[in-house]
Amino acid sequence: MKSSDYVMILIQIAVYVLIAALILRGIKTRRKRKEAEAAAAAANKKKETLFDIALMEQGFVIDKRVVYGNYALYLDNDHKQWCLKKTGDLSPTVYRFSDLRAFTLNDNGEVIVSRDTTGMIVGALMFGVIGAVIGANRTETDTCSKLEIHMEVAGADSGMDVVLIGGPTARYTDKYKEAVEAAQKMMASFAYMQDDPDNGPKPQRLETEDKQEADPGAVLPAEGEDIVEKMRQLEEQKANGTISEKDYEIQRGILLRRI
Repeated sequence: MKSSDYVMILIQIAVYVLIAALILRGIKTRRKRKEAEAAAAAANKKKETLFDIALMEQGFVIDKRVVYGNYALYLDNDHKQWCLKKTGDLSPTVYRFSDLRAFTLNDNGEVIVSRDTTGMIVGALMFGVIGAVIGANRTETDTCSKLEIHMEVAGADSGMDVVLIGGPTARYTDKYKEAVEAAQKMMASFAYMQDDPDNGPKPQRLETEDKQEADPGAVLPAEGEDIVEKMRQLEEQKANGTISEKDYEIQRGILLRRI
């Protein structure tokens, strides 16, 4: 065997060794990354546990928890209390249901839905590709740069914010859909707190409000039916001309009062 053949064999062996070393390095790197992620998850879980313990030490009974991103909303139905947690918080601040004065959903800085203690809803509703509540009276864009819920709370001078989306996000992505769904769940919880009978009587509706004349073919929800689906059908009827603009506004108003 020629000396050049030995050289080639040695070069091949060196190449194989180098490849093996790179593979092992990659495996170790992935392993370290997974260990770091697991440690971070464990640390966050520990913080959540510590927060929950601190919350319960205040006599808070956790009946419901809505979690999304950096935020978690806790409800105590028995004692009419709630608490909002942001990642890193270890000392919970507990509020009464009645402390929630108003809440607003903002999309790209525009008010989509706003509700105060009278139960009045401001902002038209429509239903997009995921059947979620989004603004109708605004210019549609393909990107959402900021989706947040702002709350006016007694004892919180500057109010409280839940930022669901904090950077450019395409509306067709799962991230946007999940953020809107989280917004719906949180707003439903806020509306539940505001509607609690212990918060005091709500203004009486005028008897004529629900008795306005409407098209017999109108889509109105029966007891237990999905209002979201009925609003979507109502939008379709308006779009294809099945109902008039007047009937649409009457029915939409009735549906909004049932949210």
